[in-house]
Amino acid sequence: LEDGSREYITVCDPACGAGGMIVATAEAMLEAGYNPQKQMLAFCTDIDPLAAMLCYIQLTLMHIPAVVSIGNSLTMEMTREMATPAYRLGLWDLKLHRQQSEHERRQQAA
Repeated sequence: LEDGSREYITVCDPACGAGGMIVATAEAMLEAGYNPQKQMLAFCTDIDPLAAMLCYIQLTLMHIPAVVSIGNSLTMEMTREMATPAYRLGLWDLKLHRQQSEHERRQQAA
């Protein structure tokens, strides 16, 4: 983010529990002068549905754009995905699609 080459960072927690690592990352970003509500996208997974729901609630209350999945990170078997309101309202699906398209164009040009 510092060099201006990226608009946001992506954070992935494959065993998120109640979301403590993502919350700590958001707090560190705030201390560094960044806005995690606009400059961070989180992908969180937990096998325990209760833990994943707790993570979803925490990130929703902090208005962090995130997709929280209930499932097994090792086998990649997911039973449910929940996008936070900040994810939906921030149009992160479109941002990710645009980023992927730009990446594919660069690869084809190379």
